[in-house]
Amino acid sequence: MFDTGHLPESPTPGETPLAVDWSPLGVRRWILVLLLLAAGLGVRWYGLGQFPRPHQTDDEYHFLWAGLSLLSEGRPTSWSRLHEREPINYEALGARMTPLTYEQHQYFLVRPALDHPPLFSLVAGAWARLVGAAVPHSPVPGPGGLTYWNVNLARARTLTLVLYAATFFCLLALARHAFSFEAAFVGLLLYSFTMHIVAHGRLLVSENLTTPLFLASLVAVQRYTNGRMSRGVFAAVTITAVAAALLCKLVAVSQVGAIVFLLCLARRPRAAVYPILGALLGLGLYLAYGGWQGWSIFRAILHVQADRFKGFDILSRFILTPALVHDAHFSYLVLSGWLALFATTLNRRRSALMLAPLVYLLGFAYFASMPAIYGWHILPIYPFLSLALGVVVCDVWRKCDTVAYSGLVVMLLPYTANALFYSRTDYAAFWRMFYLAAAAACLLLPLAGGALRRRTIHAVIVLLLTIALAFDYRLLQIWTEGGP
Repeated sequence: MFDTGHLPESPTPGETPLAVDWSPLGVRRWILVLLLLAAGLGVRWYGLGQFPRPHQTDDEYHFLWAGLSLLSEGRPTSWSRLHEREPINYEALGARMTPLTYEQHQYFLVRPALDHPPLFSLVAGAWARLVGAAVPHSPVPGPGGLTYWNVNLARARTLTLVLYAATFFCLLALARHAFSFEAAFVGLLLYSFTMHIVAHGRLLVSENLTTPLFLASLVAVQRYTNGRMSRGVFAAVTITAVAAALLCKLVAVSQVGAIVFLLCLARRPRAAVYPILGALLGLGLYLAYGGWQGWSIFRAILHVQADRFKGFDILSRFILTPALVHDAHFSYLVLSGWLALFATTLNRRRSALMLAPLVYLLGFAYFASMPAIYGWHILPIYPFLSLALGVVVCDVWRKCDTVAYSGLVVMLLPYTANALFYSRTDYAAFWRMFYLAAAAACLLLPLAGGALRRRTIHAVIVLLLTIALAFDYRLLQIWTEGGP
């Protein structure tokens, strides 16, 4: 029987716990978890180098080239387009720039390339060298003397499998201290198979590293506020994770706001000094790196990027006009996750940790450059959307509440019906009647009450989720094989 955990009615005097625990994982549960992990790895492995298509986002090549050159030469050389959109003169600032044609794509190589903090570039470059995905650099024809690396993107992307596994276990740990095993398992199932999450999880982008770092910090908050982690260990984990996240992407400073908010909510405001110290450490190291590479160009790039701000309306971009990499592509499962996330935060008995992604979004809105919000920017939020939908599904399963169940049907039935109808336009009349019959059966049968209500609700939940995830996987195959 599914049972969703929640906060106790009477917290310990003077302290608000952020979560509860369920019993330790037994052998059967570990087998289920590891089988799900293997399935998620398999889904991501299939077509790893085909979709997202190479050069669908050139950020992957930026990180790889910058990391490989930084490791071999001590100076990051990679492409940049800031000079095309902004008034920045690389050569006047002491940098070197030369055009490059690579795999029929045009770039301008810049040295030093300081568009992004260095940590993820170093990780991606080191992994590419480790797995033999990088061929020794070649000189660029013409003046400038800059070099680039030939990279095997499919092989280099295997790093994302490691990052997926790290995120998977961090999400499991997060859910273990907040909700039931069943809710955690359904959340992990959604995280492992939803097409948008899988596709963006394959990209060599910094968000795929900042996501497990964010979750690790939140797990530390959980354990520390519940008395399961010492102050020293908590300080070490949060300072390290926050500093590392900022050295991957500056927007990750939004994680600090979420961590501090949760600590204050748990009446541990003094512990907020540790994530703040982590942020200061990360920013200090980043400034030191910029000074080492060239303070004039580093400061100019920071100024240019700060001027790209266009507004705060990120929720409409994330929720109403989501992107699959660069292309607009709607996802019912992701939308359902958003609705479930807001629903869980409205329940005062729910884990306060579900507020973390919303506080993160408040900080993200400060940094967001609206015209340049892409599909992978939402990666740190995906684990929470999956977990929230898992919690809602398991609540409906356990309570068999007709109203909540009807809301779940409304969210998922159109998508699953479309999955069955997909590419069958010759039978439109039949499928319309089928849809009406299915909607009527799903909504009216539970009104009979008794055992029929429970059996119908359980059967419909299993059917809707199975068809939705199977259709998402089929769409992923279609896009991998060349697009719809």
